This record gives sequence, structure tokens and C-alpha cells, in this order.
Amino acid sequence: AYGNGMSLADWRRDNINKLVLELGHQIKAAKPWVKFDISPFAVWMNQSNDPLGSATQAGAQTYTDLYADTRRWVKESWIDYIVPQIYWAQSLAVADYDVISAWWADVAKGTGVQVYVGQATYKVGASTQSPEWNSLPAELSNHLLANTAHPEIQGDVYFSAKDVRADRLGGQSLLTQTWYSQ
Repeated sequence: AYGNGMSLADWRRDNINKLVLELGHQIKAAKPWVKFDISPFAVWMNQSNDPLGSATQAGAQTYTDLYADTRRWVKESWIDYIVPQIYWAQSLAVADYDVISAWWADVAKGTGVQVYVGQATYKVGASTQSPEWNSLPAELSNHLLANTAHPEIQGDVYFSAKDVRADRLGGQSLLTQTWYSQ
């Protein structure tokens, strides 16, 4: 029923894979200098569901829940860079920032695909579900420090611009003083 006997999930994933691959080819054909990226939910698969997955216990996984094989896109260099939305604190047991960022760095190793981490600036001083973002403006600086252990992580993307400008708890100022004034 779904393309040569595929399961519905595999058929959906196959369609998304074809879209990503073809879009990348079309971009490069039209403007080879343009970089093609995707910014997915950060957990591809929990290791308990696939040994290649991250040591997480996330409630959603891009492969099974969103039908996006983000790991494959990196491994097969279908994209130029990836911006996984690692919007969690280092202390979150089910999806620790350090675990996920290290996992993405390892996935990208040797592929030529760059990793830029999506940072949750919107959570600083405004998160009701993650109290560590309300009392520790250094959380973002700690993320950047953790990233330095992984040469595959080329930088960060902050969501969203209005939250960067808001500078709640002085977190963005601390980040600027610590990292960008060097």
C-alpha cells in the first residue's frame, strides 16, 4: 500500500529522504555556493531503541516520531550543516545537553558536515518546566564550554533573536563577555 510493500513509517521516511536529497541537489545545481542545512529536533533515536542512538530517554525521536532520518542525512552528506535543537540543560536526565551534543559531534566526524548547536535562549529566565534556566544564567556559557571538547561543533545558533536581545538574567551579557570578547 505504501510503495513496494513498505511500512507506513518507512514510506513516510523515504518520502522525506527523497525531498531532502533532491532539494540539496537542486540548491547546488542552481547556486553551488549556498549552504543547505536542516535544524531538527535533537534526538535521532534513543539508544534503548537503536544502538546507534544517543544515551537519552527522550519522549520523541526524529526517526520514529517525525519520520526524519537526520543521522543518515549527515552520514551521507546530503546537507552541508546541521543545527540540532539541543534545547535542554546539562542536568536533564532524559536528554542531557552534553550527551546529545557529543553524539552529534560523533555522527558528523569524518563526514564534512558541520554541526552548529541550536541553543534555547528563549528558556533563560522564562522556563516553567526547566528551573535550571531560571537561576543559572551561566547555562549557555556552560554549553559553549562543553562544545569546545568537540571540534566538529563549529558554533551555535540562538533561538530566538528577541530572546537574545531580552538578555534575561544577564545570560546573554555573560555569554558575550565570556566567549565573544576573546
